[in-house]
Amino acid sequence: MVNSWAVVDAFGFQQVPPVQLRERYPSFRSLQRIQTAMPSTIDNINILYPQSEAALRNAASRKDGYWPFIAKNETPPQDFTYGEFPLDFFESLLTLAVASCPSCPDGVRSNAELIDLGSGSGRLVMTAASSSNRWRKVRGIEILPSLHELALNKLRDASTMGFLSTEVQFENCDWSSHDLNLSTADVVFSYTTALRSSGSVLSALTEAIRLKLKPGCVVVTTDYELGHGFTLVASADGRNEGAGGECTGYVFIKD
Repeated sequence: MVNSWAVVDAFGFQQVPPVQLRERYPSFRSLQRIQTAMPSTIDNINILYPQSEAALRNAASRKDGYWPFIAKNETPPQDFTYGEFPLDFFESLLTLAVASCPSCPDGVRSNAELIDLGSGSGRLVMTAASSSNRWRKVRGIEILPSLHELALNKLRDASTMGFLSTEVQFENCDWSSHDLNLSTADVVFSYTTALRSSGSVLSALTEAIRLKLKPGCVVVTTDYELGHGFTLVASADGRNEGAGGECTGYVFIKD
């Protein structure tokens, strides 16, 4: 699969006219009004990814992860099931991960790179990149082109809205790709709840992080424990309504 990169830095993408943003995101006016009051990261993300568009984001995932298999009379892989992780639990797990990260002394993230493996529409990447405790860089790796394109569109809008605090990079590629470089990551997150333990996607993900991450990298998974080559240092339970209720996050260090 061809890699596709998009990077936003201090100069950002070409600005999207505010009138277009207000048409696309009706709540954007309220964001402008309360900007001096420092709206929370979650407020910003809920504007960028409104719940009213959740069905559209799911439809984007089915474009590549469902209908091509149906057209060939094949069973769509369960591994491509789209889901959105709760933002507050995500931040709690990142806080646990940072506490074990050598590149984050005293919890400061400015020298650390975060990667979201299976980043979907970019919602968690944008959440991390909007944090006041800024990361050096936040990257999202997504295998489905339709979700990758959606993430790029959201990145352009977020850049114009002005609430990103760091550089963002999205890549569309398979985790087993020789071109995928994970060696710069200090913290990796992967929402693995929907991936079957016996599935090829999860197997490829596990092998990629085992081979490509540097020793000392902190890895966060959900409802899935990594095996040989990783040391479990923490875990936490939280609510995840999209997965039926409870979810367990695991924090590992790469040996």
